[in-house]
Parts: sequence; C-alpha cells; structure tokens
Amino acid sequence: MQKFAQKVVGLFDRFMPEPFSFGVLMTFMAMILAWSVTDATPVEVLVSWGQGLSSLLPFITQVSLTILFFFARSSWAGAAPFGSSRRPSEDCFEGLPLCSNFY
Repeated sequence: MQKFAQKVVGLFDRFMPEPFSFGVLMTFMAMILAWSVTDATPVEVLVSWGQGLSSLLPFITQVSLTILFFFARSSWAGAAPFGSSRRPSEDCFEGLPLCSNFY
C-alpha cells in the first residue's frame, strides 16, 4: 500500500501545476469563457475583472486581519483556552502597562 501511495504522490507532484499557475490558468479560462458566452469585448471583460477584484479588497483585508489577530491572541502566553472561564493570573500582566484592566 505504501508503494502505491508513493507512486500516486510522485505522479501528482510531477503533473499537477503549482497553485499560482493553476490560479492564473483558471483566470484566463474564465475570461475566455466570459468573452465567448457574453456580448462583452475583451476590454470590457478585463475591466469587469478589475472592478470585481477591487470590490473584494475590503473583505480580503477584514479576513486577513481577523486571522492575524486571532493568531496573535492565541499565541499570547496569558491566553486562556477558548471557552474556558479561567482568567490569567496577575503575574502574566507584569511589565505590560495598562493591561491589568484588560479583564
């Protein structure tokens, strides 16, 4: 079974494109499909793609910051596990000005 799995992984690594190139390829396929199915010109398809991407930027930023802040909060030494009612001890706030009012 292990040899079979190694062969499958080897084939997958050999023939599967990198994620970025796969994304670029799918983008061009979507643009060609939009151009051929609708009455839009290639320039209109490009402009629509740019406007759609720029409208997603606030959402992308919000999700990225949420992930970043939750990672930072969970990495903090004084963080209690999610859902627990345990409060950090006072000594974990040592050296952090104004943080003793956090809880």
